[in-house]
Amino acid sequence: MIKRQANPDIFSVHKALKSYRESIGKPTQRHHYINEARLIHYSLTGRNQLACDIKPVTQVKRKLYAQVICINRQLISNGVDYQLRKQVCRQVIENQKGKSST
Repeated sequence: MIKRQANPDIFSVHKALKSYRESIGKPTQRHHYINEARLIHYSLTGRNQLACDIKPVTQVKRKLYAQVICINRQLISNGVDYQLRKQVCRQVIENQKGKSST
């Protein structure tokens, strides 16, 4: 089960990433954090580029954003590879968008 935070944000993902990488003896560098922002942006939009601001505006988008943050944070904690996390997060969002459009 995925634990949810009251108000998830990118910094909780960064904290999980740093903690995991420290646990396996690897340093966390700037590009690792940038990659996480890209992963979240890709999950929400399907576009593979870095956005300056990934904060969602609408209620539905905020819910999807929170969901991606929580899932990604959990996957990081479980040691799941970046590429697989990217695919899983995108698939979850596509599934949620499909449910809300029906």
